[in-house]
Amino acid sequence: RCLSDWSSDVCSSDLNKKVLLDKAIEEFKKGLDIFPDYFLTYQGLGEAYVEKKDYKNAIFYFEKLISNFNDGKAGAYHFLITCYEKTNQTDKQMAADDSLLKHDPNNTYAYINKGTVYGHKGDYPLAIKQFEKALSINPNEVACYKNIGIAYGFQKEFQKAVEYLNKAATLDPNDAQVPDFLGVTYMNMGDSLKAKEYFEKAKILGAGKKQQP
Repeated sequence: RCLSDWSSDVCSSDLNKKVLLDKAIEEFKKGLDIFPDYFLTYQGLGEAYVEKKDYKNAIFYFEKLISNFNDGKAGAYHFLITCYEKTNQTDKQMAADDSLLKHDPNNTYAYINKGTVYGHKGDYPLAIKQFEKALSINPNEVACYKNIGIAYGFQKEFQKAVEYLNKAATLDPNDAQVPDFLGVTYMNMGDSLKAKEYFEKAKILGAGKKQQP
């Protein structure tokens, strides 16, 4: 088994997680001394630091991997997107999205992330374009329909918002956020009865999730 597989097992354990992660990092660093040209060691270190939520060190090792190796770059960019997001480095986050798409043009995660960033900036047309690109690759991406619906809502294009939110509800009828967003949309359209219907549905779905073990 490769080192990154072992890292995933260690990092998923609930028993003494911090101790296990520290041990994993210690072992990976020993491996780095022995095999400094093995990209999976950098990957393992990066992933372990992500699990520790130590994004600064995770960035260090993933950036090292990208600058020193040809292998593993797509995975490193994937993790870097998250790390840059967590450390509020939006420009680097977007650059990592673009780099990931150069290595993997059909990577829906990168398009969804770009759409989310544009949405947070209030650039809803660009956000919608990114989510639509993701849907052209995978038409079953629920998050895209939901986010497009939200973006149209912010643009006060409420009929389009309803259309996309209903598509999200069809694909994932257990997502409590979708009827909640539909309720908000109908409130903005002046249909309080319809809004109440969806708010109640969201409440029921939310309560059901809380009862799950």
